Amino acid sequence: MKKRLIVPAAILMALTMTTTVLASGWKAGLAPNQNRWWYDDEDGTFAESEWRWLDGNQDGTAECYAFDREGWMYADTTTPDGYQVNRDGAWVVNGVVQTRNAEIQTQEAQATGDSRILVVYYSLPETDGTDTDSGASRVAVNGQVQGNMEYMANTISQSTSGDLFRNNTAEAYPGLHAPLVDQASKEFAENARPALSTHIDNLDNYDVIFVGYPIWWGEMPMPMYSFFEEYDFSGKTVIPFSSHGGSGFSGTINVIAGLEPGANVRRDGYTVSRDNVARDAGNLRTWVEGLNLLN
Repeated sequence: MKKRLIVPAAILMALTMTTTVLASGWKAGLAPNQNRWWYDDEDGTFAESEWRWLDGNQDGTAECYAFDREGWMYADTTTPDGYQVNRDGAWVVNGVVQTRNAEIQTQEAQATGDSRILVVYYSLPETDGTDTDSGASRVAVNGQVQGNMEYMANTISQSTSGDLFRNNTAEAYPGLHAPLVDQASKEFAENARPALSTHIDNLDNYDVIFVGYPIWWGEMPMPMYSFFEEYDFSGKTVIPFSSHGGSGFSGTINVIAGLEPGANVRRDGYTVSRDNVARDAGNLRTWVEGLNLLN
């Protein structure tokens, strides 16, 4: 989550009786959204589909705010990923606003350039077969369909303030289940290394790399082999997470350790049945907290 200075929504309501635009970047919507708020980055972009820790009144304490895919701040509700936010939009647990030391946060951001944690994932939601609740490889969140691994990666990113990176292939894969299974089987038999279309340009900025992938035929998808062979994670901590159809990690952590001998590959990764991904966000967040990465 990016760190920027903003003003809490409750204060904004008092300050914007005559205008909807503030220098800080907060803006109120136009009718019929005049009671909703969005945050303008003032560089042509705005906060959307993300959480941000923000020190609105510059008192050294930052609160956390969530924004939907259209850029509106969530308020007085439960967010799609299961968190509570109060009427001012701040994240609360049992009614208590969650905070962080903004000064330390700023120092960390300056030292790393952004986040020291990167969340990598490979996700390929199928377009046929079982529904989103009983688990092909997709989850419906706030009316938007996500791949299982995309959903898990977003949950981890929100819990760690980590940056997201999607491992994409140059060649598109079939969305239908049967052709996808056939192609995956063919790639395994050929020990293929599919070409990738996305690449990490700033790897030196990160020292913790979460890596997520589905288990296909008891293996990582072959694009993950392409990924690990492209990068040297020596000196970094690699933390696997996955979804599976009954096989757990199926030995893939050992495979990653073999591909990245200079890395600290954590053996306490997280894996969940693909049928349970949509209902497992709470357990996933608990696991992330137990890693003590933010201490």
